[in-house]
Amino acid sequence: MNAGFLKRLAAILVVLAVLGAALVFFSRPPERRRLASEALAQNASRLELSGPQGRVLLARSSFTWNLEAPFAYPADSSSVQAVLDVLREGRLSDELSGDPSRHALFGLSGSSATRVRAWQPWKPPSAPERADADFYVGKEGLDADGFYLRFAESPSVFQAKGGSAAAFAKPLGGWLSKTVCSIATDSLERFSIRLGPDKVALGKSDGRWHVGNAARSLSTSTVEQIVQPALTFFLRFDADRILPLAEIPAAARALLE
Repeated sequence: MNAGFLKRLAAILVVLAVLGAALVFFSRPPERRRLASEALAQNASRLELSGPQGRVLLARSSFTWNLEAPFAYPADSSSVQAVLDVLREGRLSDELSGDPSRHALFGLSGSSATRVRAWQPWKPPSAPERADADFYVGKEGLDADGFYLRFAESPSVFQAKGGSAAAFAKPLGGWLSKTVCSIATDSLERFSIRLGPDKVALGKSDGRWHVGNAARSLSTSTVEQIVQPALTFFLRFDADRILPLAEIPAAARALLE
């Protein structure tokens, strides 16, 4: 092969490579608009959700989320994280409708939608109450991981992919922490268990467990087979469901009181 042919072949290959790269670039689907900024998903400090199931206001303190309204109570971390995940992963479709008269078809009427507002820690003095994200959540969408929404003060309806409407529309009990008791094992020095008239008290000194005030320590096998499983069960106790007192039937409430 002569040098001229090799040069022409190289030029053709370069052109083909450029055309291939351009084809790949321009054939990519356009990046969808985000539901919320990534900074908000990472740094959100307050969340407000209001709709048919009531209003809940959540606030973050360090790494812990708590309810501030309708009353103060630790928040369920998995429920809050589900909201933050949707804020981070949500991507919007093209506009589906701009007609307010069709909002009910998407579950976005005033009586059925859940309004979601989220704030970052810092707010400018000129707009202290303006949320960083403010939108209404409607029905589940046609896609498995999508739901319908519209932004506040806009009639445009979109489908958001990357989450479920169920992450936002929960009864009050769904936002309450299920942890009834959580105590660090290392910080425990004494505990007692009462079963009817019988009571067993255990104490720890110098790193060893003993019964009551007895000087003799429990054996290692007893601690491993009995004490540690008991501590594991009682020191971290989660409920299956948490109900506000007002939602408990009167008969069951009388038993609790």
